[in-house]
Amino acid sequence: MIYTFSLVVALLLALRCAAYIDFSEKDMLKSIIPAWIQAIGSILAIIIAGMISANQIKHEKQLEKRKVAESDLAKMHIVRALIIRSLTLMNEVRQAIERGEESDFQQVSPWTMRNTKRAIDNLNLFEIPEGMLALDLLAIGPSLEEIATLWERCMEESLHTENNKPTIDSYNELDQGSQEVLKICEAAFKLATQEVNRLAAIVKE
Repeated sequence: MIYTFSLVVALLLALRCAAYIDFSEKDMLKSIIPAWIQAIGSILAIIIAGMISANQIKHEKQLEKRKVAESDLAKMHIVRALIIRSLTLMNEVRQAIERGEESDFQQVSPWTMRNTKRAIDNLNLFEIPEGMLALDLLAIGPSLEEIATLWERCMEESLHTENNKPTIDSYNELDQGSQEVLKICEAAFKLATQEVNRLAAIVKE
């Protein structure tokens, strides 16, 4: 592409020069033509060097963009994995509340909620490419701790009541809280998936 462009420029320069040359003067031609050839060659060399330099700069920028995308993609895979875990935990809480089966209650793990919260706390949210996703994570971490505490309270109250159920207030707080956290997790999962796909596309360029 560069050399084709240079050839076109050379032809245009040659035609332009030819318009000012008196071809009837042979001696003048012998003295002028080498000088013009040298001048055109110098101009072409400058043009080619400039275009090569521009291409190199463009290529370097693309490489840098790809490296940044690769780094961000690695971080986003970790973020997305934590969001998936949080989403799974909230779905388990919701299933236990809605179905009330003993097997569902056994699936719920306050310890895993707190462990996930600690993992989210260890993330550097300033390094997350998507700003709204960082805000969602700021909400998810403390919410997991809150749901874990509410769950344990409900289980504790169930052990000390005649009907083996928590108080209405505790149950409602857990029910409403888990629904809200589930919505945040679903929104965060959608954003994380979009960001992973965007970064993956840049890496493949």
